[in-house]
Amino acid sequence: MWKLPNGKVTRVPKGIQIEDVKYPASIFRRWSKEELNKLGIYPFREEKYDQIWLRTTGSSEVVVDGEVVRTHTTKKRYTNDEAKERQVDKVKASYIVEKSRATALEDFYDAVGDNSTKKLWSDYVTALKNDAKTLKDAVNNAGTYDAIIKLNFQWTEAPDHGGI
Repeated sequence: MWKLPNGKVTRVPKGIQIEDVKYPASIFRRWSKEELNKLGIYPFREEKYDQIWLRTTGSSEVVVDGEVVRTHTTKKRYTNDEAKERQVDKVKASYIVEKSRATALEDFYDAVGDNSTKKLWSDYVTALKNDAKTLKDAVNNAGTYDAIIKLNFQWTEAPDHGGI
């Protein structure tokens, strides 16, 4: 991406007119950064931030080594309680999906008389219940917003290694 002399940012190189001179799109790829800078054209990049958990409150741009870099100031998107609720919802959704699958497989192996595989799935269902409680407790015990949003949910691996 490039920041143009008019302040706009473009992803796709196209011909550009600066003052009375028309330049072809090829200058964006063929010219050096220094040559483009002399025309007021700068490679552009934007520092990313976690848009799921944070909201931008503004941005600033600085030129670093002939490149415009945009950074954002951010604030929390949610209160701590709201963030915890979202994380618990993620735990709940994962649990519901995987427990349904595990229970169905447990029932299947019961139906076909494979008691050893049925037990693997039965034990896995129990492990999922324990994991869900542990993970929900981890969410509730997370003290800071940063700790809440950076929780890493680890589930017991499924007997068929599909896991969550």
